[in-house]
Amino acid sequence: ERLRQQFGNQLDDAMLESFQVEKQALDQVINTRLLADEAHRLHFTVTDQELVEAITAVKAFHVNGRFSQRQYERLLSLNRTTPEEFEQSQRQAMLLQRIRSWIERGVSVSETEARDFYNWQNARVKVDYVFFDTETYSDLNPTDEELRSYYEENKTSYRTQPQVRARYVRIDPADFLGSVQISDEAVAEYYDNHADSFFEPKRVEARHILFRLEPDASAEAVEEKRKKALDVLRQIREGADFAEMAKKYSEGPTGPEGGYLGIFAKEDMVAPFAEAAFSMEAGQVSEPVRTNFGWHLIRVEKVLPKGKKTLEEATDTIRSRLVEDRAKTLAYEAAESLFDATFETNELTEAAGETGNEVKETNWFSRSGPEDKVGDPTRFAAVAFNLDVGEISDVEEFGGSYFLLQLTDRKEASIPELEAVREKVRGDWIAAAKKKKAAGDAADFIQRLKAGKGFAEVAEAVKREVRSTDWFRRNEPVPDVGQEVRFTNAAFRLSAKQPYSEEPVEGQKGYYVLYFQDRKAPEAQEFEEQKQQISQILLRQKRMEAFESMLAGLKERSEITIEEAFRQ
Repeated sequence: ERLRQQFGNQLDDAMLESFQVEKQALDQVINTRLLADEAHRLHFTVTDQELVEAITAVKAFHVNGRFSQRQYERLLSLNRTTPEEFEQSQRQAMLLQRIRSWIERGVSVSETEARDFYNWQNARVKVDYVFFDTETYSDLNPTDEELRSYYEENKTSYRTQPQVRARYVRIDPADFLGSVQISDEAVAEYYDNHADSFFEPKRVEARHILFRLEPDASAEAVEEKRKKALDVLRQIREGADFAEMAKKYSEGPTGPEGGYLGIFAKEDMVAPFAEAAFSMEAGQVSEPVRTNFGWHLIRVEKVLPKGKKTLEEATDTIRSRLVEDRAKTLAYEAAESLFDATFETNELTEAAGETGNEVKETNWFSRSGPEDKVGDPTRFAAVAFNLDVGEISDVEEFGGSYFLLQLTDRKEASIPELEAVREKVRGDWIAAAKKKKAAGDAADFIQRLKAGKGFAEVAEAVKREVRSTDWFRRNEPVPDVGQEVRFTNAAFRLSAKQPYSEEPVEGQKGYYVLYFQDRKAPEAQEFEEQKQQISQILLRQKRMEAFESMLAGLKERSEITIEEAFRQ
């Protein structure tokens, strides 16, 4: 599910296989079990009081700034878990965090380690290079024999993904909104039964003008923007309209709207901004306020004190919520009725005709889902792929609507015949041939260097342009080349004793041969300024390594048996 959220429709079987999802999940189960056993061996515990304090501190369970049992149970219910299950998982998580903290406490970073890391990371290098661009090679046409040979060697890369087709009925709660009527009595009853949810914290309606700064801006840049903010503030205090000044000067996304931020609670904003806004009265304009985003001028339009909404104030919100809830119930009941109607014939089309629902059919689709607008294509596909041909799904909810699916056809993964993918194979052959020629010419260039020829001399002989980089660090794009990791790694391996790369360096669009120009060590003064930050980076890295080492030791000392059921 995490991968689906991250990659959406791009997630397919090949990606799932490359991520080794099943292995990751199994490793996580094993690691959790090993750490829990070690925690018990070391007599680590989590008391009931510690568990209570941790759970009641979770902001998501708070209403009006205090822990709410009703909110706690409601959120757990929405996430399909019980308080008992949640508390057990929290206790275990706290136990595992305790053992992790115990391991990490013994880790430290010396100044020598920090300096060595700084020197490694901030050393700079300059190189000459010759680039063999694959796109400069043309007139490459494979014979039928070459094409077939390439296909046979790489045929598994042309394997198709499994695909299915389905028919479906979508029942949208929005279609039922017009038929729902909610009485005043129902609104009042909801208001009485959910009193806690109508308390509002203090809120502020405000505008701002942002004078943007980068997080690592110099002291000079910070002061320059502050002076600009003060000048704009002076104009406002002399009578200029705040909203118009925001349109003219603000460097934030709300500038075109006069800097309008709407109504917000204190926790919605970063601390310095919130402290200033909530200390002001309506109509006041702040002095410049510094945050991670830059300098702000803030004008408070209105202050809304904390308190409970009246029934009259809450009526529209409650009525809308009840209408939506009722419409959703009606939609689900309609979907259930349709599902029941399929029992006799096991035919979705026939049952839908009797109930007046529209049936749609998808084209072939993979596990990434159909092109149809079905709310959540990947979940739609997951349901479809778990059906047999002709089988009808349970009522499923995707994107707020209810669906019934019937699988109509299935195609298993297969390797197509050459003729079916000839054009793709031909394109792949040409791309591979271009790479081979570029790599070959780069290798020949290096052989000439090994024979004692000079870099410029060889370049002139083979009619290649010698280019030079400016200074660059390991973690920076190469000037005029871009983000080429292999290029950077090869450049930092060069020296006066070994001035050229002994193998062609593969890039994203061709091959490089590099020649050393110079290397520069970082300034010692810069290390002093960054020492604390570097030490923190190294400390996190060493803590992770210590934790991984401890886990590896536990695995080595343990007998781990995986029951076959866990692999299903």
